[in-house]
Amino acid sequence: LSPSMVSQLAGLLGETNVARVRIEYNFRSGADGAGSQETQAGACEEKGGEESGAVSCLTELISAQSVVKELSLRGNELDSLAGIAIARAVTNNASLKVLNLFDNALGDEGAVAIAKA
Repeated sequence: LSPSMVSQLAGLLGETNVARVRIEYNFRSGADGAGSQETQAGACEEKGGEESGAVSCLTELISAQSVVKELSLRGNELDSLAGIAIARAVTNNASLKVLNLFDNALGDEGAVAIAKA
């Protein structure tokens, strides 16, 4: 999925009863057809210039309006800035119960931000 497709998905999920979403190993740099976060960064609005387009699109999946209860973002090479952005989004989300971030590069800063959220 491209970041713009993830954004479209996020917009449509509120109209469904979908509770589980898996976007795994999708935004890896060099992955066939997926491209990197940097090359797709313009697909979604960047927030404050810190988030790539891909991260901005992913955080739309866990916005306050989201109905998703389980979200797996495993293996998307998400970094500490992504972790901080996800932590901000999770803070305002009442429906999300399970968040899988295995096999990412969140680092200490991203992991701490998510743990505190």
